[in-house]
This record gives sequence, structure tokens and C-alpha cells, in this order.
Amino acid sequence: MPTPTSNAALYLLYILNAITIIIIVFFRRKTSVSTLAWIFAVLLLPGLGIFLYFVIGNGLHFRREKTFGAKRLYDEGYYSYLLNILNLPKISHQEYIDPAAQNNEDLLRMNHQYGDSFYSQDNDIDIFTEGNTKMAALFADIEAAADHIHLLYYIFRDDNIGHKLRDLLIKKAGQGVQIRLIYDSWGSLKTSKQFFLPLLRAGAQVHPFFPSLLPYFNMRANYRNHRKIVVIDGKTGYLGGMNIGDEYLSLGKIKPWRDTHIRIRGSAVYLLQARFLMDWVYASNAKERPWREEFFPDISPPPGVLGMQIVSSGPDNQATQVRNAFIKIIQRAQRSICIQTPYFVPDETLLESLKIAAMSGIKITIILPKVYDKYFVWCAGNYYLGQLLDYGVDFYYYPGFMHAKMIIMDEQIASIGTTNIDIRSFLLGFEINAFVYSQEFAKRCLAIFEEDLSHSQYISYQLYQSRPWQQKLLEPLLRLFSPLL
Repeated sequence: MPTPTSNAALYLLYILNAITIIIIVFFRRKTSVSTLAWIFAVLLLPGLGIFLYFVIGNGLHFRREKTFGAKRLYDEGYYSYLLNILNLPKISHQEYIDPAAQNNEDLLRMNHQYGDSFYSQDNDIDIFTEGNTKMAALFADIEAAADHIHLLYYIFRDDNIGHKLRDLLIKKAGQGVQIRLIYDSWGSLKTSKQFFLPLLRAGAQVHPFFPSLLPYFNMRANYRNHRKIVVIDGKTGYLGGMNIGDEYLSLGKIKPWRDTHIRIRGSAVYLLQARFLMDWVYASNAKERPWREEFFPDISPPPGVLGMQIVSSGPDNQATQVRNAFIKIIQRAQRSICIQTPYFVPDETLLESLKIAAMSGIKITIILPKVYDKYFVWCAGNYYLGQLLDYGVDFYYYPGFMHAKMIIMDEQIASIGTTNIDIRSFLLGFEINAFVYSQEFAKRCLAIFEEDLSHSQYISYQLYQSRPWQQKLLEPLLRLFSPLL
């Protein structure tokens, strides 16, 4: 029989639920899908749903604005400062080397105006499709570093490759090279601060992004710095899907691990450097703008002729610029769209864009992993396959974990970076992507895509329908909660 005390607790829970739902509806500037997901969580998980919302959902919107407002203002000011110092060219004053840029000038302008990304066309790019070759190249470049090494990784593991890289950085610090390292505190949750102590003793500077006193109670865990950036002497840069961990060399529990990373030489490295420094100031709580001429050295003679933009997005910017650029690419396609992504949980606008492109006769091919690391996200993604299969979109399962994030359009544009085709990645992750406007580079990417395709399993409608009934029941429910996964 309920007691007066239990009745009072129940009434209090009802009141707290009602207040939380009011906050979600009226004070949370999010998509309707995300809003509904949190309402369901609060209603279906009384008490626990409230706790989760205020911990990982950052329910206090005014605190979120305080958190990101200062960073946004600093980023804008620092970027303007760099544009003036470096005298970077405006898009309207350029002549394009490759017709792919001229043909897609509207995308260039959008990325420039809303993504703060200037366009450079003096770049050379190497593509890595597995971890061993990427790490070999990275180690060689670090060995040759003379002035500074800047690294930002979502995951930096205390394992074999993590120790090798740390020890190499210690060696370079002993040679007088400046080392700055940012790691995401949530992504690197299993790596203790003691792991970085030898690096700190060697004179390197190391800072976590969004640290927390209590490891599993991080009020900002929902916002993750998912970027992977390395800049060496201001002349060589790396970005892509690979973190620092043995699994990225197919040495973990999930294998084979298929990923894509790029090495850039040219003035596009300036934007990688600027992005790192903006995140560095925020993570290190620096009081002054970090500026040395060595951070932005003269790059001559030009290493190559590839035209590209580096575009960042994150929860500190309402524009969701990488996602918008993806939508623009889909809308501009005339012949084909090729996509590789580990997670496929598109928002409604991107989903409708894919449907419209398919109805317009555009050949759309999407490669997903057959082996997954997050079952609930993988299962939620399968919900969308059925919708797009009806429109003639071709899906394939790669026989391993496909962690690469790549989009190719019409053999004209290719984008490689850290952004997944996933609502969380679009709205909550700090991401970075390279957009390359080059027929030659797009063909190189397409050759990689077709090689992956030759090893992948076609997902026919019959195969899709044959999935287990338990999965079919889970998919619609998990789709509702996909912004939280």
C-alpha cells in the first residue's frame, strides 16, 4: 500500500518530468527529431531520463550558450585576424585551375561565407586507406619536424601505437621541437592522465578537451571533439577518420578495420593550423592569441595544383556547415553520388535530398560496415535503408568495419574527413572535412571506392527483408532515439 512519503516522491517526479519537458520544448533550440527523442526518454524512463537529459543532453541551454558563446566569438575574431595577417585570397578574385571548381562555385562560396574556409589550389594530397601506411608516413614527418608538432585526436589510446607515438614526441621535444597535443576527454576516457606525464616532463603541452573531475559524469560529454588534426612545421597536415589506437591498424577486436586519411601539403594547411589553434586556445584556456610566423610559413614552390577547402562544424556554430555542404553536393549531382560512412542516421533534410536525387536518375551507391562497433546505432541506421531501397539507392555491406567518411560527386568533388552521415555528428560533434575540387583527385577516390565495392555484399531488398524479427522491432524505436545514441 502506498505511503504518504511514496506518494509525495511520485508527485515530485511528475512535477520534475513536466518541468523537464517544458524546458525541452520551449528552451531547447534543436530539431524536432531530437526534441521528440528526449521527450520519449523522459516519459519512458522517469527519473533516469531527467538525469540523462541534464548530464549528456546539456539541458541547461543558457549554460551551453555560455560555454560555446565565448569560443564562437574568439574563433571568429582569430580567423579574421589570420585573414588579415596572411592576406588570403578571396574567391571572387581567383582564377580556377580545375573546371571542377568553376562548375561548383556556389558550393565554394557557401563554404567560404558560412564555413570560414578560403579556397586554395596549390595543394598535393596523399590518401591512406589503412592505418599502417598512415602511421608510417606520420612518424616519418614527425621525425623530420624542426619547429613544432600540433596534434588533436578524439581518441589517443594507452596501447602499443599510442606508446610509440608518445615516445617519438618525447624524443622530438628533447630536440627543442614544440609539441602541443589535444585529446578529447570522453573519446580518450580509458587513457589516464598518467599516460601523458612523460610527455609533459619532456616539455610538451598537453590538454584534454572538455575535461571532467569525475570520468563518467562529464556534463559536456554529449559534445565531443571528433576532429583528427596533425600539423607539422605549418607545412604538412593530416586529417581523416583514423585516431591513435591499435584498432586503426586492424589489431583490435574489430577487424578488418577500413579507414581513410589524407596528408596535405600546400596552403590548405593554414586552415588546419588555424582550426587547431582555435581549439587549442579553448582547451588550454590561453589568454593570448597564439601567433608565430613559423606557424604559417611561406609555402613555395607550390607542392601541387589541387584545389580544396577545409570546413569545420560543431555545436558552437548553428550553421552545421559540413552537413549543409553534403546536402549541397547531393543537390548538385548530375550523374552519381558515392558515400562511405560507418553510421547512417541521416536527418530528414539529407534523407529527402537523397530521395529526390535518386528520383532524378542520379546513381547513388552507399557502402556501410557489415561489422559494427555500436549495435544500437547500426540498427537505427538500418531503418533508413528500407526507405531508400524503395527509391533505387544501392547499398553494400563492407566485410569488416567501414570507418571511412568519404563522399564523391560526379568525378568532380570528393570530401574526406571526420563527419559521419549521422545526426549526432551533424549537431553535436566538433568535426572537420576537406572538400577537394579536382577531377583527378575525385577519380583517385572513385578507384578506392570501386575497390571496396568489389569486396562488398550487395544489399538486395530480399536480403534486407530477411534480417531477424527482433531487429525489425528494434529499428523504429531506436530511430526515435537516434539523436541520443
